[in-house]
Amino acid sequence: MKKEAISQKEVEKIAVLARINLSKEEKSLFSEELGAILAYFKNIQEVSDDFQVSPFDHFKLLGKVKDNRRKDSPKEIDKKTKEAIKELFPQKKDNYLKVRTVIKNGKH
Repeated sequence: MKKEAISQKEVEKIAVLARINLSKEEKSLFSEELGAILAYFKNIQEVSDDFQVSPFDHFKLLGKVKDNRRKDSPKEIDKKTKEAIKELFPQKKDNYLKVRTVIKNGKH
């Protein structure tokens, strides 16, 4: 596997995206290390191009594998516990509890 370093400029771009500051020594180190990682992935790519796996090969194992997933069923809780949970929410209206927005415009 040939070890190739990526440029200092590319390391600086990655550092900006990661919002980290790097010293000159760290930039040099990361240049070599990231180059080695990319070379390794290139090596894996070459191997995986030769290795053919059907997208459905894992179904062959289903008869031999036990399903260990738990059953997802609702559990009843007492009124006192429900009221205690409601008190933890800063915003509530009637029987609804308001939480902060997690998804905006279809994006996480």
